[in-house]
Amino acid sequence: VNEPNFQAARITVILGTSRPNSYTSRALLPIIDELKINSVPFDLIDPSKLSLLWPGIDGDERDALKIKDICSQADGIIFSTPEYHGSMSACAKLIIENLGFPSVLAGKPMVILGVAAGSAGAIKSLEQLRCVLSHIGAIVLPGP
Repeated sequence: VNEPNFQAARITVILGTSRPNSYTSRALLPIIDELKINSVPFDLIDPSKLSLLWPGIDGDERDALKIKDICSQADGIIFSTPEYHGSMSACAKLIIENLGFPSVLAGKPMVILGVAAGSAGAIKSLEQLRCVLSHIGAIVLPGP
């Protein structure tokens, strides 16, 4: 890391819920701490601080343009979602919808993180998230 001309990868961390003090946001804390400790530049997309539009609704697109710009500059993305009623959160899907089609996530390496109670964890929400992200062209690690 001390090599000349070395530039750390820029990471975008996406919180897939707007619920205050959620378990999902808490699960991201050690990841964010590691990024900080290792001086990895990162951006956090927190939907509770955004006003994103539902598909087909006209309005102020500034926040959508902001998150598109953040994600397009990322070298990698960490995408988190809670599991609500056996599915990824509507908030996570809304973020994806606001990233355009073709999506700025296309070609981006991504790690996904799911949070849920129960013995199966977030297996259903992660399966859905992986399917949607793969469909729009993201490279969900560790791969197929």
